[in-house]
Amino acid sequence: SKDTNHKNFKKLDSFSQQLYIIFHETILPTLLRNYDRYSMTNSVEIRMPFMDHRIVSFVTSLPYSSKFGNGYTKKLIRDAMDPYMPKEITWRKSKIGFNSPIVDWMQGDLKEWFLDTVHEKGFMESNLIDNPSELQSQILNIANKNTNSYVLAENSWKNLTPYIWEKAIKKFGASNNATN
Repeated sequence: SKDTNHKNFKKLDSFSQQLYIIFHETILPTLLRNYDRYSMTNSVEIRMPFMDHRIVSFVTSLPYSSKFGNGYTKKLIRDAMDPYMPKEITWRKSKIGFNSPIVDWMQGDLKEWFLDTVHEKGFMESNLIDNPSELQSQILNIANKNTNSYVLAENSWKNLTPYIWEKAIKKFGASNNATN
């Protein structure tokens, strides 16, 4: 931090020092700037939850045990919401943000594209896919509505992406060589 040598910075525990850096120097300023740009560009109101300066000041003043506990982050919020929300939501550890509707794409508008892609000769021969047959089977199961698992669809997409990049690079390289 640029404030490493400040007497008050030195009084903070290492976790609070990291939070200070995140809040003042790295992630948060970037997020706030980018969200502001996104919202203005699209005439949409975007709000960052809990970003009122009074809440931030209060939370940063709390002890570590109010922020973390038993392997859970955001302990203060979880404790507050525990009586009102289902336990499987309050105490889950997986983070869920705004997810793409990957299952809907694989079963709907992009189904043909996914099926064509996993049936290409290059797909089955790609060195960038660990097990093309297994990945093909997973994608077929989702596309044919044998499963609606978001996690499986997300993993399938993640494992398919290197092949898509490989195809794009080969195509770009071929078209680039043809114009030279």
